[in-house]
Amino acid sequence: QADFNLVEVSNYQYPEGCNDIWGYVDTNGIEYALVGTREATAILSLEDPSNPIERAYIPGATSTWRDIKTWENYAYVIADVGNDGLLIINMAGAPTNITHNFLNIRFLYNGSPVSIEKCHNLYIDENGILYLSGCNTGSNGVMMFDLNEDPENPEYLGAESATYSHDNVARGDTLWTSDLTSGFAAWDVSDKANPVELARQ
Repeated sequence: QADFNLVEVSNYQYPEGCNDIWGYVDTNGIEYALVGTREATAILSLEDPSNPIERAYIPGATSTWRDIKTWENYAYVIADVGNDGLLIINMAGAPTNITHNFLNIRFLYNGSPVSIEKCHNLYIDENGILYLSGCNTGSNGVMMFDLNEDPENPEYLGAESATYSHDNVARGDTLWTSDLTSGFAAWDVSDKANPVELARQ
């Protein structure tokens, strides 16, 4: 099999297997691998890439699906099963002082109080808007939250609820969502409280 000019520098094993990975760079320029395993979220320091050091191991719901993204000094993690809610990891004190909190985001959806326990996927755009796909409550389409005012307490902005969202990505005022058995769609989310579907394939 072709190596695509890649050279393996190190290989850090988790016996339970892994499901996702993201990256973070601290104020000193140290890179970190943020690893989703089937049992936890692990944070590996890559100050010496040939010798990764595990700086945190945060147990959570046992899940085949776990997704991770970062915004400023925070990492956000969601799992597809259980009732962990949104795992918020504060990386500001890395490598020695990494803290975390599991948050069941509570907000009003169509006038009724709801609480997020699990979602299938998440994305964070360049403006600090968190997009959650396939959650247990509210819309199982894509729900949008603002991380700017208080990154440890996301503010609900709005949702599209056409059908179940498996994954999403957003740029500017356009949201793209992969809707499992319903194809994919593009949405105008310039008004987060009133998304408008632009096209579906």
